[in-house]
Amino acid sequence: MLAVGGPVALEERGPDMTQYHVIHNWLWLGAVESLDQAAELTRLPAGFDQDGYKILCKPLLSGDYPLHPLG
Repeated sequence: MLAVGGPVALEERGPDMTQYHVIHNWLWLGAVESLDQAAELTRLPAGFDQDGYKILCKPLLSGDYPLHPLG
């Protein structure tokens, strides 16, 4: 498992597209189409989203999706 101390981009790849979901401190910041765009997403939401945390657990902890450190 990748251990990082800052934001990461979780890569989701399909046959016709690739998206990077930017996550920081278990908070989803948004989805973009390139790592350059991912590095620009730095604004953290005001509060913790428990539902978002539950949704992120499986893809982040499974190891099935590449993670790219951004910080």
